[in-house]
Amino acid sequence: MRKSGFKVVWFLAILCVCIDFFTKGWIFTSFKPAFSSYTIFPYGGHGVFQNFFWGIDLCIQKVINLGGAWGIFSQFTIILVGLRIALVALLFFKLVRGSSKEKGYGCLVFITWGALANIIDYFRFSGVVDWIHLTLWGYSFPVFNIADMMISLGVAFWAIQIIGQKRGKDRKNVVT
Repeated sequence: MRKSGFKVVWFLAILCVCIDFFTKGWIFTSFKPAFSSYTIFPYGGHGVFQNFFWGIDLCIQKVINLGGAWGIFSQFTIILVGLRIALVALLFFKLVRGSSKEKGYGCLVFITWGALANIIDYFRFSGVVDWIHLTLWGYSFPVFNIADMMISLGVAFWAIQIIGQKRGKDRKNVVT
């Protein structure tokens, strides 16, 4: 990654974390928890748009997640926080020690900062504030937040890079 690309990736990651920080604070103080009130949208959400492109719904829904993805292991909150802190420390160590020219560096930046944003939530709100509820043509995604998107997109783009790199090597090995 060139120096300018390095700066852009870090800037975007920090900007996303700041937006995540402020939106979670706003959601936490301004919205009732999910399931506490009934509206047109499912599960007590506050509608942003409905039936966009013939089946896309988006609503704001306050959920405090004490566990991992989809709320799993919520009874082990302290252990999860400890593991997350250790993992983020290792990722930051990799970022600082590694070269920004390595494949997947930008993806790792987004994964690390997204994970850090969710750790901060545990100390601010005693759990991760999830608030984006998206339904695509009948499939209702679990409620998520901007930090979760950073992690998911970082992992997805990293996988795409790895697959692309592997295919490039396979093509070089093909004898014509």
